[in-house]
Amino acid sequence: MAHSLKVMHTALADRASAVSGLRVLPRPMSTVQPPALFVALSDIATVAMGRGLDALNFDLFIFTGAQVETGYDALCEYADPTGPKSIRAAFWNDRTCGLADFDAFVSGFRILGSEEVDAFRAYGGVFTIAVHTKGY
Repeated sequence: MAHSLKVMHTALADRASAVSGLRVLPRPMSTVQPPALFVALSDIATVAMGRGLDALNFDLFIFTGAQVETGYDALCEYADPTGPKSIRAAFWNDRTCGLADFDAFVSGFRILGSEEVDAFRAYGGVFTIAVHTKGY
């Protein structure tokens, strides 16, 4: 079943919202009140020699605080492979994100450090979510 990019953004945001206490939006936002996460499409590739299987990468930008000291510690909790705040575990527990012919998993993570977001600075990182689906 084909899914629109908007549906995929929403499904990924819904899955990330399984992490309690995290403010989640399905698309980039103009303001941030940590802890917050938003979903952004990174790239699309056709795989399986054009037989209808697509590989998409989405970035989940997460901002955990205004101060490095507290922001880094909070970011580590989201980056841990297990635990109640683990983004990786949230996706591992439901790789379909409620969609047919859809497989999503964390394929990478990197620390952004302190980034300027509108009028203030926030500490954060980026999770890469690899998605395999039959067309979109």
